[in-house]
Amino acid sequence: MSALKPFLSALILPPAGPLLLLAAGLWLGRHAPRRRVASQLCWAAVAMVWLLSCQTVAVGLSQLLLPSFMPPSAAQMAATQAIVVLGGGVRPGDSARQIPDELTLEAQERVLVAARLAKLTRLPLAFSGGQGWGHQGPHPNEAEVASQVLWQDHGLKFQWLEAGSRDTRENAQMTATLLLPQNVQRIALVTQSWHLPRSVRNFEEAGFKVVPVPTGIPRGTGSPWLDALPSAQGLGLSRQVLREWLGLRLT
Repeated sequence: MSALKPFLSALILPPAGPLLLLAAGLWLGRHAPRRRVASQLCWAAVAMVWLLSCQTVAVGLSQLLLPSFMPPSAAQMAATQAIVVLGGGVRPGDSARQIPDELTLEAQERVLVAARLAKLTRLPLAFSGGQGWGHQGPHPNEAEVASQVLWQDHGLKFQWLEAGSRDTRENAQMTATLLLPQNVQRIALVTQSWHLPRSVRNFEEAGFKVVPVPTGIPRGTGSPWLDALPSAQGLGLSRQVLREWLGLRLT
């Protein structure tokens, strides 16, 4: 069932969900008695795509549906024993064109924030992330790519590398097998703001005391007019917020 999660999520969440609703409306529109219902479905689908693509709506959904987290204080960081970075995805390279494997922008941001914290606090670093359920066949391991990025860009090394997890729950469980036997229980957990509610819950269930460290806190672009218009950025944020909201209730 877990291997189907990426596929099922893609069907339910935008843009596929509203597009399927639009397709249903167009199909029903072929029959005269159902054209009124068909028209309503089509307009509902168009409205959903438009609204969910607006940055203003996406930020509002984040504030409404998910708990928010503030950056940790110095006192909170002083009480932790390690900084744990969660994987955020990796983009396969192209050996023919000499393009190396790369972390996604979200994953790069997580590593950057963790590196800054590590330099300030002198705390050891851990990384958790292997291959997601949606990846099939040969695929770069995210822990290995993140380790290279941390060393080449920031001159630091991870003290612990967890490279077998496929989702957030496994992140927590497999990280626990590395850290808890070494009496490392109080951690600072670095991931995107919208990902923290589920991540904190999973890591606490695994036996950790967690200080959340949010990255990529949802906010507007600074232009109310642009934020009220559809954009790929707005649609992407809405999708992530809805995905996490569903995850909190279904997992």
